[in-house]
Amino acid sequence: MDSLTTPKGKVIRDPVHGDIFIDYKFIQIIDTPEFQRLRRIRQLSTADKLFPSALHTRFSHSIGTYHVMKQIINHFKKILSNMNKEITEREENLALTAALLHDLGHGPFSHAFEEIFPKTKLQNHVQWTTDIIKSEHTVINKRLKDLFDEKFPEDVSGLINKSFNNKSINNGFEKIDLAAIISSLVSSQLDADRMDYLLRDAFHTGVNYGDFDLSRMISSLRINIDELKENKYFVCVLEKYKSTIEEYLLSRYQMHKEIYFHHFKIEMEQVLTKIIMRVYELYKEEKITSESALISIFGGKNIEIEDYLLLDDVSILSLLKKWKNHNDEILAILCSSFLDRKKFSRVNILNNKSEIVDEFQEKLINIMEQDGYKIGDLDKEYFWISKSIKNKKIYKDDEEIIWILRDDGLIKNFSEETDLFKTKEKQEQKEVYKKLFYINLDIVKNIANDNQESIKEIERLIKMYDLRNHIE
Repeated sequence: MDSLTTPKGKVIRDPVHGDIFIDYKFIQIIDTPEFQRLRRIRQLSTADKLFPSALHTRFSHSIGTYHVMKQIINHFKKILSNMNKEITEREENLALTAALLHDLGHGPFSHAFEEIFPKTKLQNHVQWTTDIIKSEHTVINKRLKDLFDEKFPEDVSGLINKSFNNKSINNGFEKIDLAAIISSLVSSQLDADRMDYLLRDAFHTGVNYGDFDLSRMISSLRINIDELKENKYFVCVLEKYKSTIEEYLLSRYQMHKEIYFHHFKIEMEQVLTKIIMRVYELYKEEKITSESALISIFGGKNIEIEDYLLLDDVSILSLLKKWKNHNDEILAILCSSFLDRKKFSRVNILNNKSEIVDEFQEKLINIMEQDGYKIGDLDKEYFWISKSIKNKKIYKDDEEIIWILRDDGLIKNFSEETDLFKTKEKQEQKEVYKKLFYINLDIVKNIANDNQESIKEIERLIKMYDLRNHIE
């Protein structure tokens, strides 16, 4: 990113939004070690193995989210002014800082890393974000206190994890909860985070269906009162912008279906999981050493923040490069698969029906057992990947509803007003699950002592159950 210094801050050139002006106080936040670490964490995990340009980082996304939030805040300033209410400087600083820092706690390879370990051993990135911000041992905590006030880190964390409820900012209207409104702009179905990452991810993967009209989206937002709900104020969308929301939701749906849950991206993330599983097993046998943060995880201990902050894509990739030459052949094969893009063989089991899947797995286990290799749980084997994925709903009407302000003044749930689901019954607008299966024949050869007849038998089995061979 090229930047041009100005008296009050910097202009950063961004490929998605163009020139982004950042006030100097926020430049000081960006310049902390904890935020700079986000340069070393890719936004889309392993997607670059499929889309070569998908190398953008949580760093650029966070700056983009700050920019989108600033546009939203400026939009709401005008609306609130007409309501004899203003967003104070502190409230604006809280909103912009929360947008800037909302992904601070992501681990290596973004969401993939926190799914590798049981939740009891590795908390999610939102909790890490708030822990890093609130820790008295981090530079960013001290910076926020120096720039703003002692309570600022706590309040920023509250906006990010939706626990902030400062009633003192409700001056002007007895029931207006500006903190809740701002928090919804940080995390909801219509938030600055999603508005940036959809455009950014579409740009860097080179697809068109993630695109939508950002400026019109922001223009659609209003604040309205719900007299049936204790006169509370909330964010809603004008009816005339309904098609803009439909475009946005369809973009998000397509991005999840075609990018975020692409089968090869899922495969590479699962290979990474298998690598950590193997390292854990070797660690217990004292056949491998690792970084302190991973050792803490393996030992079931709490990870210190300073150790967690040492983990990023670069640190994990350096370990994979080392382990690729490890004398444990299974670990070496897995690392080579990830680093050198040596794909597992995808198994397209007929229609994904559970009884057919069970039948295939039973036959696969029998072949392996003919070579004296006993399998207790196939999912724990290093040569096999089984992963359930679900296609996201186009719109989640059971949480954080998008409210439509109709021309007649009535407030309605978006699902009641859109034609988006008219082609199906609304109750069918649900998350769809499917399973992906992969097998690594190199690992099979290793554990089957290179028995060529067994390998050929497994290859015949895969071909026999392949859906594509049954399409007439």
